[in-house]
Amino acid sequence: MSDQKYARKLKEAVKLLQELIDKTSLTREQRKKIHKARNVIRRVVNALSREDWVRATMGYIREGHHGRFAEAFTSELEPVCLDTGEGKKVKVTFSLEEADEVWEEDRDPVQGEILILSDISAKDAGEHTVGGWRAHYARLHRPARKR
Repeated sequence: MSDQKYARKLKEAVKLLQELIDKTSLTREQRKKIHKARNVIRRVVNALSREDWVRATMGYIREGHHGRFAEAFTSELEPVCLDTGEGKKVKVTFSLEEADEVWEEDRDPVQGEILILSDISAKDAGEHTVGGWRAHYARLHRPARKR
């Protein structure tokens, strides 16, 4: 089965899970587990569909208000704010906190490594800071092997 067919099947599974959440009287803990399963399936759909993949170079690991996060840089996205400048690499951040389930690897990324980022959204950082991009799925880039 092709990746696109897997992605379609998984999208159907997400829809069924959402119907289950909406129509069934569940405990709060059961709902949390179903939401978590739905989010995992959504990440797999994003990974398989390859529609929103962005290749980026790992920059730095930082400590923020919500825990550890990584900064990666890419030229595949448009700047969110005008003062970023044309031709510069655009920063994309993503969480390294285990509870957020964004980083898919067993070890932290290292500066200079090539990453695959997806499920990317623009973020507004507030009136005193510059907004940017946030990835909700991140992993190391592993090129396909030649046969």
